[in-house]
Amino acid sequence: MSADLLIAQSGSLSELLCNICDTYGTLVAFHEKKQGFYQHVSFGRFGEELEALGTVLSRLLTPHSRVLIVGKIGYAVTLATLAVASGVGLAVPLSADRKGEALIKLAQKSGATAVLYTQEAEAAVAALDLPCKLSLACLSEYIGQGRALLASGDTTYRTQARAADEAVMLSYTASGKGVLLSHKSLLRALYAFVKTNTFDTRDIVFSHLSPARADAWLCGILLPLCVGASVAFAKDGRHMMQNMREIHPTAMVTVPVVAAQLADKFYQTAVKADCEAAVYRAIKLTDAVRPYAARLAAKRRLLMGMRAIFGGALRTLLVLGERQNGATHRALTQIGISTVFCYVPRVLGMPVTAGGALSGVTVMLDENDGIFLRGEGLFLGYDNETPYDPQKPLATGDVGCFDARGGCLVRGRVAERIVRADGTVICPEELEALIEGSALVKQAVVVGVPCGNGDIEPAAMIVPADGVKNEEDKQVHERAVGEWLTFVNGKLPTQIKITAFAIATTALPCDVSGHVQRQAVAEQLLAAAVREHQDKDKGEQA
Repeated sequence: MSADLLIAQSGSLSELLCNICDTYGTLVAFHEKKQGFYQHVSFGRFGEELEALGTVLSRLLTPHSRVLIVGKIGYAVTLATLAVASGVGLAVPLSADRKGEALIKLAQKSGATAVLYTQEAEAAVAALDLPCKLSLACLSEYIGQGRALLASGDTTYRTQARAADEAVMLSYTASGKGVLLSHKSLLRALYAFVKTNTFDTRDIVFSHLSPARADAWLCGILLPLCVGASVAFAKDGRHMMQNMREIHPTAMVTVPVVAAQLADKFYQTAVKADCEAAVYRAIKLTDAVRPYAARLAAKRRLLMGMRAIFGGALRTLLVLGERQNGATHRALTQIGISTVFCYVPRVLGMPVTAGGALSGVTVMLDENDGIFLRGEGLFLGYDNETPYDPQKPLATGDVGCFDARGGCLVRGRVAERIVRADGTVICPEELEALIEGSALVKQAVVVGVPCGNGDIEPAAMIVPADGVKNEEDKQVHERAVGEWLTFVNGKLPTQIKITAFAIATTALPCDVSGHVQRQAVAEQLLAAAVREHQDKDKGEQA
C-alpha cells in the first residue's frame, strides 16, 4: 500500500501508526546507539511496544491529561511521545536542555499534570511540582506491564475514540506561543509531504533535532515511517559525524546552520588531505552530466572517498528553516547531495513549503511583501487563545517574494524590514548576507537610519573577523571594509546601497535570547555619525 493511501485511510494518528506497522512489519523502523553499537527496532516491534506503553499509560495517567516528555530525541522519547499523542492525552515534548526556572515556567504554562523523562533530564524534572512523574529508565517495565494488560483483554487504549480535531501535540514557538496540533493537522501535513517523494523505503534518515520542534516530529520521524524508511538517532551533537560514519545514513533532516557545517567540513577535509584540486576537477567534470539525478549520482561516485566523512551514502538533506541559504545549497549539490528546503514560519513551527507550497496551504503576499498563510487544518490555534480560523490569513512575520516557478522565497522579517519614502522595501538580512561574504567580516547588522530629508537609508555595523585591538587597528579595518562595501554597493540598485558603516569595537547589544537589538545598533550608528561630523568640523576649524 502506498504512503498516501496509508494516510488517506487513517482517521487519526493512532490509526496511521497501526497501519504503518502492519504494512512494513519486519523492516527496520529505528536505529539507536546503545552499549557502543547501533541496535535496530522493526516496525512490528515498534507497533507492539507502542500499544503496550499506551495501554499502561492509559491506566497511570488521567484521560486527556497534558503530559510533558522531557529528554533528548531517541527511541524512548519517540515511543513515549507517540503513545501519549495517539490516545492517552496531549503530548508536550521538550528538550533535555530545558532546566531550572525555564522548565518550571513551561510546565505551568502548558497546564501539564504529568511528566515522562529520560535519565539525563532527571535532575531538572525533580524541581517540577507535578502529581505524576514517570522515568523512561523504566520503559521496559512499563512495556511489560502493558503486555500483561493486553493479554488479560484490556482494550482501553486500542478502542478509545479519537476525534480528528482533538489536540494531540503542543509545541512552543520562539516567541513562547503554544501551537496546538490535531490528528487532522498532522495527517494533512504528512499527506502533502509524501507527495514530494523526498524519502522512500531504502532510506536511513538521520535524526538529531530537538524533540521540542514540531517540524522535527513531522519530517524527521513521522514522514520516514510513513514511507517505510528507517530513522537513525544521533547519540548527541558532539558525536554526530561519528554516528553518521557508523550508520551510513542516506538522508538527513536538519537546519540551515548544520547543513552549512556539513558543506564546510567536506571542503575543509579536502584541503587538509591535500586533494582540493582533485575534488574540484571531479566537480567540474560532472557539472555537465544530464539529467540532474544522473549528475548527482556521478558526483557521489567520483567523490566517494571524501564523502566518507559523513558516512559516504548521504544523498538528501531536508532542511527546515526560515530562509534558504543559496551558497550552502550550491556547495552541497556540487558534492552530490540534493537539498530540499522547507519553509518553517516561526509563528507556526511547521513546514508549509517544500520547493513549492504544500498541498492544502495557500501562501500570499500583502502590499509590502509580507507573507500570509491560509489552510484548512493548518493547526488548531494557539494554546489559551481563540481557535484558528482557516478562512482568515495567518501573518507569518516574514517578508518574501515568489520565484519564477511560483515558489515562495523568504527575504527577511517584517519587524526588521526598512521601507523607504518611495516604497522600496529593503530586507536587512539580504544585505547582511552579501556583506558577510568577505573573510574580513565576522558579522554584519544592517539597520535603517534617518538621512535628514524624511527618508531612511540602510547603514551597517560591522564586526571584523579578527576583532579590534586598538584605534589604529580600527582604522585599518575601516579602510579594508570600506573597500569591500564599495564592491558590494556596485552590485546593488541605488535605493538599497549601504550609505554608512561603522566598525564595532565591543560586542553587539543582544537580548536574552541572543538576538541582536537592532534599535540599539541604529542608535550606535547615529552616534558614530555624529562623532564623525564633529571630528570633521574640528579638523576644518583647525
